[in-house]
Amino acid sequence: MSRNRSPRAVGDAVTVTVLLLSRNSVGRLADTIRRTIRTLEALAPSFEIIACDDASTDGSAALLERLAAREPRLLVRRRAHRGGRWLALREGFALARGTVVITQDGDGRVGPEQISVLLHGIRNGHDVVSGRRIGRALAVPRRIRSAGARALLGFLSGLSGRDWGSGFRAYRRQAVSALLSGPELTFILPDLLDLRGLNSARVPVSETIPADSDQDSFSTAQLSLTMLRAIAALRVSRLRLRLLPSVHD
Repeated sequence: MSRNRSPRAVGDAVTVTVLLLSRNSVGRLADTIRRTIRTLEALAPSFEIIACDDASTDGSAALLERLAAREPRLLVRRRAHRGGRWLALREGFALARGTVVITQDGDGRVGPEQISVLLHGIRNGHDVVSGRRIGRALAVPRRIRSAGARALLGFLSGLSGRDWGSGFRAYRRQAVSALLSGPELTFILPDLLDLRGLNSARVPVSETIPADSDQDSFSTAQLSLTMLRAIAALRVSRLRLRLLPSVHD
């Protein structure tokens, strides 16, 4: 079950939508939303924030409802049962009205002040811009696990140099339409949208909170399992995308 607060009072035209993915990040949500609003007020003529809460158990959903009661530009999409990161993304994209849609995690690990970097890539003509996290402060065991998983997924997919765990991305409206009409794999590997005539880019971003300071909002195990399932379907997805019409047709 999900609950929604309508953002329609904001107005008909929305320039930027931010999809804020939340899972047990109550300690950082309010600050992340405050900083996101402050950043967008300086960058976009109009905007909305859609907070997608994936059945949090720490009071995150209640906090989001209180914040939305005071901020008409904030919409809350609340799930009673956990559906995972990619279902949250699909539901958020279906609601988004912006000509550009940005995804970020509710814990603010990649600071919302770096939204300007993503928008710069969109203004330069890219349809999808992904943040590639650099200088991450990882403990040695986690650094080894991360490097091993990245190498394996890169080898299996044929897509090297990707930051598989980054949720900090920007999508032009036509890329959002392509996502919603394509296979689930494109939510994980947006570079595959190139097969439909779109183009993607990766830009460096930095984490403002140490990656080992607490648990990620969406666990590494959950992300890795989702990735491996997606890689298993990679050939089928490539074929389906090739059979779909180009977004420019």
